[in-house]
Amino acid sequence: MREYVGHLHLHSTYSDGTATIEEIAAEARSAGLSFIGINDHHHLDGLYHGKEGWIEGVAALVGCEINDLENHYLAYNIDREVKGDAARPQAVIDAVRAQGGLGFIAHPFEKGSPLWDRGRTFGWTDWQAHGFTGIEIWNFSSLFRANARNVPLALLRYYFLRAARLDPLRETLDVWDLLSRARKVVAIGGSDNHGFRMRTLGGLIPVRLFDYRTALRSVHTHVLLHDDLPVSFKAAKAAIIEALAEGRCFVALHLFDDPRGFRFEAETRRGRFVMGDEVLLGDTPVLRVQSPTRGMIRFIRDGRTISVNHGRSAELAARQAGSYRVEVRRSRMLGGTRAWIFSNAIRVSDDARDMSQAFPEQTSSRRQAAKT
Repeated sequence: MREYVGHLHLHSTYSDGTATIEEIAAEARSAGLSFIGINDHHHLDGLYHGKEGWIEGVAALVGCEINDLENHYLAYNIDREVKGDAARPQAVIDAVRAQGGLGFIAHPFEKGSPLWDRGRTFGWTDWQAHGFTGIEIWNFSSLFRANARNVPLALLRYYFLRAARLDPLRETLDVWDLLSRARKVVAIGGSDNHGFRMRTLGGLIPVRLFDYRTALRSVHTHVLLHDDLPVSFKAAKAAIIEALAEGRCFVALHLFDDPRGFRFEAETRRGRFVMGDEVLLGDTPVLRVQSPTRGMIRFIRDGRTISVNHGRSAELAARQAGSYRVEVRRSRMLGGTRAWIFSNAIRVSDDARDMSQAFPEQTSSRRQAAKT
């Protein structure tokens, strides 16, 4: 399959970002990215002003981030603005789905920092909500803020990122695994970057802290396509949206190692399957992982680590039904390991029901993506 790297959850000058969509796309091109996802707050002005399309050779997808005080929701593939309702996020989810859009819960858990909005956080509170496509499991801005308790520490972490703790929050991974036991919940990652600016030494020296250049070389979402990314923007957008809807993607940190080439597949009597697919237990699936370089490869079923391997490849015979995913970790500068790659899941089922019956919400998303 063809692999394309993109960066989701970016803010431009259409809301509270400090760069235009054109400037962001130019930086994305220099970082070697194929697509970006713009999520300015509450509106689709970038879309209405014709900023969605090929810019600097990068596919710019314009969505939005809905809600303000809590329950932030990332929407893509919509062309009409959705009214926020932080107290009733189900209404927002339903409105996005009604347009055939994809929706992801943004930064569901945050630690906050005194340097940003006096430590305020914007978490997700309504876990009874349903129908969302997935969850943003890795939000780089949230993690960076958690490492920056004061200005000296923020500068230290910015210039020596290898010393920072950048793993996704355990709470986020736990809730993702819990929800994935019942249905497909697609994981994405991004930076939530605004190009934050600050001044030091009494306001005399302007500093752009955690700029777009750094963000666009941090946490990316890799999609796997059946064919080359089309030249037509409409077709290219449809291919990317379909891959995200199906979970044919993985999330990785690019700061220290290049994760391109990672694969997680299932070999069965019926053929080969990839992330986002469901296979039958009776077809004796063997799960295989290929990593671009050596690392700690962990097989996880329904949130529990069931096998740990070290190297560039690993395999596991699936002997129980469940939601299987993979994490690859690399050695950390100060000892231990750091998160590097998170796959989406391959579901192993002992029930031969059709996918459209087992996961109607995700099947609906795929149909809408196919119509785009």
